[in-house]
Amino acid sequence: MLILNGIHIGIFALVKVQKVVYPIDGPYFSEARKWMKQAEAHSILRTRYAPLCAAVVAAYRKYGKYPGRTIHRRTTRANIVNDEILAAVIGDFHEDEAVCLKLIRKKNLRFMQVEDRILLWFKKMDRQRRPAIYPTDHAMHLESGGQMSMFPDCTILIVGYLLNRDETDVVLVSIIKPAGRGSRPEWYIDLQPVEEPKLAVMRKATSDSKPRFRVVVKKGATQDKLIGS
Repeated sequence: MLILNGIHIGIFALVKVQKVVYPIDGPYFSEARKWMKQAEAHSILRTRYAPLCAAVVAAYRKYGKYPGRTIHRRTTRANIVNDEILAAVIGDFHEDEAVCLKLIRKKNLRFMQVEDRILLWFKKMDRQRRPAIYPTDHAMHLESGGQMSMFPDCTILIVGYLLNRDETDVVLVSIIKPAGRGSRPEWYIDLQPVEEPKLAVMRKATSDSKPRFRVVVKKGATQDKLIGS
């Protein structure tokens, strides 16, 4: 049984979870920058867009049912939502052998590793697709495109989620290549969650039933050139 800040993850979840331990005197971060083009990221992640999007949306909706959420500080809300997203990822990607969770407890960093090429970092974002990150040294380093020294072959991308004006639901999920503190991303891939209409079924849906989504991938002019139609 894995516990993420009080959220219990059942043993049935088969996604690999690795607790990464750095040497005491070893560097956590590298000054090197890992560049990944949008087309390459798209080719790796395209089959995973729908479950990624569903995990983020379902996690925030689950948080919306938390008692006392109206008095939560922003950092408390962010931590709970992040835990719920990782819990959903563990459940939704348990058959994907190329997915692994990396937990670095000393820095409170948690990533979803995909195909030993990408580390996905889940963060709330604003309408300019700039992630909301508490400005610690390591967070600003990663936001500027820096690397983790333990994962020299992995590019860190941010899975950003945008809330509606009332902050009651997720309206957009984006895969972001960060370009620096306060800057718009180097590139992004927008995932628009469109909830499928509920069909009449014999079995009654339960309160834990997950929403079903199709994902609309939206590309601007620059993205069209990089990804193609």
